[in-house]
Amino acid sequence: MAKQIIIEELVDAVIKATERPIDEWAVAATLESMGLRDVDAVHDFGKRDIFDLASDIFQKCLAKLQYRSSLGEKDEALGARSQITSFFRFYSSGLMFAMPMAGQIAMLFILRYSLWAYFDFTEEQATIVALGTILGFIVTGGFIQVIARRGIFYREQKLYALVKGVCFHITKIATVAIFAIGIIVYLVNALFPFLSQQMIIVSLMYYVLTAHLWISMSLLYTLEKRLAILIATLFGVGVVYLVLTMTTWDIMPAQWCGLLAADIMMYAIGYIVLHRWKQKMEGNLRLAKLPRESVLVYAVRYYFIYGTLYFAYLFLDRIVGWSSSTGADVPYLFWFRTSYELGMDWALFSFIIAVGSLEYSIRRFSQIMIPKQKKFLGWDSSLHNRYFTRFYLRQCVLLVITTIISITLVYYGGICIRDHFPDVRLVQDFFANPLTFTVFWAGAAGYALTTIGLLNCSFFFTLSRPTLALRAIVPAFVVNLIVGFILSRAISYEYSVYGLVAGALVFAVISTINGWRLMRSLDYYYYSAY
Repeated sequence: MAKQIIIEELVDAVIKATERPIDEWAVAATLESMGLRDVDAVHDFGKRDIFDLASDIFQKCLAKLQYRSSLGEKDEALGARSQITSFFRFYSSGLMFAMPMAGQIAMLFILRYSLWAYFDFTEEQATIVALGTILGFIVTGGFIQVIARRGIFYREQKLYALVKGVCFHITKIATVAIFAIGIIVYLVNALFPFLSQQMIIVSLMYYVLTAHLWISMSLLYTLEKRLAILIATLFGVGVVYLVLTMTTWDIMPAQWCGLLAADIMMYAIGYIVLHRWKQKMEGNLRLAKLPRESVLVYAVRYYFIYGTLYFAYLFLDRIVGWSSSTGADVPYLFWFRTSYELGMDWALFSFIIAVGSLEYSIRRFSQIMIPKQKKFLGWDSSLHNRYFTRFYLRQCVLLVITTIISITLVYYGGICIRDHFPDVRLVQDFFANPLTFTVFWAGAAGYALTTIGLLNCSFFFTLSRPTLALRAIVPAFVVNLIVGFILSRAISYEYSVYGLVAGALVFAVISTINGWRLMRSLDYYYYSAY
């Protein structure tokens, strides 16, 4: 009995040292590192040598680990309530990223205006504002992706000095790029006028201010200060309200003041948080320096390209449709189409609700990756990959269910608002044109397929495989452009939305194929990612 107790102690010691021994040779090495010799194996345990003892202990280790694994599976099965709680916690966290946009839409219905939108804009005014905000998204898309990628990378290592350094370094480069591209657009318009001189100046004002808004939002998102983003944007709307009520200024100058106030507030919050984080660092960690510029560029180049292409892909249907004169006469090269935009904005609500589940999927993946790996032996890579492939499929099913629910809620929510407020002109104007409904359903389908692509890209980025995301977004962009251009010119401008649907289908299919292959060989991709 005493000998059995000693062996059990050795089993526990080996498991503690190795977590899961690879084979009996590893157990033998562990025993020798503990000071056991051949003579001890013979006299104390009645074995031929240390390797004979290791063989016995190895089998006992496997049996004990198998027993613990079965207990863990039971606990996991009984922990359904915990998983549901985890889903809603991470899902709500994901929704927080979209709350500033939802807040702006809410302000639009309450006050008739937000930081960059206004219900009483003429189509000419809406055109120049929309072009400015869209250009801001596209120009900053790559920088947003880089700030988030490198900032979170350093934040997770608690290298707050590097978080501060990389975030503000990239912000400075982005600021230079924003103004440089603004100047180029102004000069091109002067040589080849596609907007009047006054229109291009107003559009560039919105472009510069909203571009900085997206950059400052990405900074706070990296710092996980999502509530601060909502507060800052609502503060900006408050400034718009004060300017309109206390001065004789028009809506556009008031919105510029609000955007500037929101920009300054978010930058200030980001600086204060990073400064405090850096002050808490101790020792040599405070002396850490960023890599050389060339090394940094090499590390983030694919993420930058993806971010730029993604936002270009997301707004391409508007650019293609608004530049088409088929089905309507337009005075300029680009012309805002109210009914089309209302349909896409309506569909955008379903996109916002569905995207929240991505936060749960990727957080859950990161949460279980290492614990689950420890339950598989080195030669059980096929079982390991099979487990995570099933996990991946469950996340795809969850996303599809969430997307269907979100589209249903948004559609019937809109219908309910229309039917319960028949005397409110603002509400009735929103649903006045049947084209809005057509665009909604097509836009909702395009956004639903896009969320599938984003889910896959989230896994790619977690495993440091940005090229897999590029292989999906590049053909999606090309198909979006070609299909949308042909249909909007051959039939009518609103058919550009089907370019988004076709591009989103390509994005979803290619990224899912790559995602499936990645999960089937996850042992390799995880090992090579770090």
